[in-house]
Amino acid sequence: MDSVETLRHLATRLQAALGRRPIEFDRGEVVALVDEIVARVGQGSSILPSDLAAKLMETLRAGRSFNEMERLGEALEQSGVEDAVVRTLYAHALIDNQKLSLAQPLLLLAQQQARTPSARSESYGLLGRLFKQRFVAERADPARRAQFLQRSFDAYRLGEEVGDNPMWHGINLIAVAARARREGLGIEAAKFDHLKHAEDLIVLSQKRAVQDAWTAATRMEANVALGSWPEALAAAQEYVAKKPDFFAVAGTLRQLREIWQLAPDDPADGHAELVALLSAEALCRNQGELLLASGDVRNLQRNFDHEPGQSVPWMRTGLSRCDAVARIQTEAGIGVGTGFLVNRGDFALGAKDAPALLLTCWHVVSERGVFPGSIPPDAANAVFETTNQVRKVTGIAAHCRALDASFLDLESPPAATCPLKPDPDAFVENAQPPQRVYAIGHPKGGRLTFSLHDSVWLDADTEKVHYRTPTDPGSSGSPVFDQKHWSLLALHHAGSQRMARLKGKPGNYEANEGLAVAAIRRIVAENPKT
Repeated sequence: MDSVETLRHLATRLQAALGRRPIEFDRGEVVALVDEIVARVGQGSSILPSDLAAKLMETLRAGRSFNEMERLGEALEQSGVEDAVVRTLYAHALIDNQKLSLAQPLLLLAQQQARTPSARSESYGLLGRLFKQRFVAERADPARRAQFLQRSFDAYRLGEEVGDNPMWHGINLIAVAARARREGLGIEAAKFDHLKHAEDLIVLSQKRAVQDAWTAATRMEANVALGSWPEALAAAQEYVAKKPDFFAVAGTLRQLREIWQLAPDDPADGHAELVALLSAEALCRNQGELLLASGDVRNLQRNFDHEPGQSVPWMRTGLSRCDAVARIQTEAGIGVGTGFLVNRGDFALGAKDAPALLLTCWHVVSERGVFPGSIPPDAANAVFETTNQVRKVTGIAAHCRALDASFLDLESPPAATCPLKPDPDAFVENAQPPQRVYAIGHPKGGRLTFSLHDSVWLDADTEKVHYRTPTDPGSSGSPVFDQKHWSLLALHHAGSQRMARLKGKPGNYEANEGLAVAAIRRIVAENPKT
């Protein structure tokens, strides 16, 4: 098999790997395939055909693998691939990875090289997005902000003129012009008749033969421009009914929040319902990233009834769990992990009405700090963000080193606890739709955060639970809840891109790992300090 055919074969494998169901998805396999492709591209024996290069980049974009897409784009650029479509795709990866200064010259070069109106229009659209993001990021210099917004407007207008997709560029023209007018900027964009353009775009969207998700999203945003909130909400419901992927929904939310400035906690004119609906849809997507800080997620208590299980009471139950979750930090205020309050009686460590215990990982707080990297209890404080309380750790009531569990006594602990009843759902092999689990913690020692996206429950045995719910350092000790009841399921303690599968199954996968609360209860009940 020659080098080009080998690369085509690798492209097919990559497409298959990225197209797998979340429960079967293996990030390590994707990374390994991209490593091999990049190595072969870098050998320089022959320049990769443009069609194959574009196919590889589009495959990674469809799989939302922007880090790998950037790596491949860099390798293709270094190997001498001269193609406008490939360069535009490389720039797309750089924009999503917030490397705007690197993306801009690539897009300008792609515009010069483009052989078709469609390719030129695509590069103009991404350039419009780049300057839009520069506008949002620039806070100190009003003149630069106005310049960035005008350049975004100019790029979208050129894209609308040269391309065959007027809806994409048209709706962005409307959004940018409306923002310029709201801010009273003395630029050309502020003089654009965005209301007339919005009316025309709604008519155009209704006439389209293909009524896909993007058409519904365009109609929704055009109605936002007109202030027609019932029509905007109806179009949003149509949009989510077509099941757009996570990055489509995230992009729509970004536009509504950053450019239209719709506030999820403002009940006026239907803002909240619209943002809550799309936020709820983002929570239901299988891949991508959406971490919701506690202050933000409290604004999602309105309209989740479009998706079974995502009702207002369900979300309120999840929110109530926050009061029992604490950041564990040193006396100097450095966050080292997460912990959560549990009832002593649930673990046979005291009476039901006795003060609650804080459960965390042994590798976060251990006796005398004997575990490498942990801190001793007399150096630890627990900070409950939602109730603005700080409690001193006074000792370790029990521990189970084998299952990385440490039960901490607190000075005057709050009353809220994470419940074990109703019994959490049991894991069902190959369940459809896949089961989910949710974590609440303090990633990187920061704000209290819900990890709700990509939350597929992968597997479980008698001691461990594997899931894709995202976590970061600082999340160790977070509670992991089942989907149905928000009942306590596991203690989060580790994660790996090459986690060994459970139950003796061959191979590895990308997974996070929690220790089953049921197993911790059994062992601690037999011996409270093992």
